[in-house]
Amino acid sequence: MIQVAIAEDHTVFRELLSDSLHRKKEIEVTIGAANGSDLIAQMRKRTPDIVLLDLHMPVMDGPAALEIIRSEFPKVRVIILSLQYSDIHVRKYMKLGARGYLCKDVEFEKVVKAIRDVDSMGYYFYDKVSPDLIAELVEDNTIAPEPQGRPPEELTNREIEIIQQLFEQNTNQEIAENLNISVRTVHNHRINITRKTGSKNVVGVMLYAIKHGLTPVK
Repeated sequence: MIQVAIAEDHTVFRELLSDSLHRKKEIEVTIGAANGSDLIAQMRKRTPDIVLLDLHMPVMDGPAALEIIRSEFPKVRVIILSLQYSDIHVRKYMKLGARGYLCKDVEFEKVVKAIRDVDSMGYYFYDKVSPDLIAELVEDNTIAPEPQGRPPEELTNREIEIIQQLFEQNTNQEIAENLNISVRTVHNHRINITRKTGSKNVVGVMLYAIKHGLTPVK
């Protein structure tokens, strides 16, 4: 079971999120807190695996709580919840110790995925995050991905070209046009790339490419 704490001052949102997460067999919500001070007090009695942390709360806000969590509970992983989402926000809070960042208007299954990814891999990136930011966070050791796929020489030259196109945030259609191949061929290559790199999604492919120097991102 992944034990989760939710720190959110809006009671209805917190309780709805808690009830929804309880329906997932592998997730148990063990703490519900209305502010950072309440969260820390409860964590000192029962430490969760992951904290879903709102940034804006009374008494003690999210950033202050994050600082205490990183100091007192270094093994606890924090996912930020916010109404705002941009690379600037992701960069700031991941460098402060968060392992993921979610906008509150995302679909519920994105929250579940974030919890699962942070529990299994140690980090989560929303689909909108830029490749440059991912590369920056890897290069400065904010995150340290350990890809599970085959050695990079197993990738073909075409597959490496497609990975580099992904770093340009091109769609399958755009990749097909740029490489003068069909969209179906791009799709098939992406399936093979995902399998070979042991990735679950395009972010995983990007992390693998950064780790092995297969990307044009500096």
